Amino acid sequence: MLGQKDINRIINGIREYHDLLEKSSMVMDGLAETKREWDLLLSERDGIRTESERLNRFIAQFKEDVQSLHVRESRWVNSVADLNTHLQFLVDEIHTTVGRHRRKTVERNGILS
Repeated sequence: MLGQKDINRIINGIREYHDLLEKSSMVMDGLAETKREWDLLLSERDGIRTESERLNRFIAQFKEDVQSLHVRESRWVNSVADLNTHLQFLVDEIHTTVGRHRRKTVERNGILS
């Protein structure tokens, strides 16, 4: 037969076991909550990664477009510079031709002797 001391030890052991089960349950709940938070963080990370990749593609395309625009602008500036050079030449040629034509007309009409 068990004595009072043994019965008290058994009762204390059962109480300690019950406390350990409660603590274990709280730890398991905490682990489950931590896992949910971790999964949420992974999901957010994947979303950020996807958005980052999209932004990188956008930036790369934007950079390409800016470079293309710069090339076209350079060609346009060069064309305008060439046009100004050719235009000045054409104006000089027209001025010379009109001047010759005027002189010939004036000479033909006997204005110049």
